[in-house]
Amino acid sequence: VMAKHFAARVEKSAPDAAGRVRAAFRIALQRNPTSGESADLTAHIDKFGTAAACRVLLNLNEFVFAD
Repeated sequence: VMAKHFAARVEKSAPDAAGRVRAAFRIALQRNPTSGESADLTAHIDKFGTAAACRVLLNLNEFVFAD
C-alpha cells in the first residue's frame, strides 16, 4: 500500500520513467541514482509500473537501515 502512495507522489514529479526514477531516488534515498541504477529501475518501471519500482526502493537495505 505504501508503495502505491509513494508511486502516486513520484508520478506527479515527472512525466517519464527516467525522471520518475530520479525523483524516487531523491525522495527515498536522498541521492541521485547511478547510471546503472537508473537504467535498471527505468526498465523495471517500463515493464512492471511505478508502484513496483517504488516497492524495490522501499525494500533496499539503504532505505531500511541508516548508517
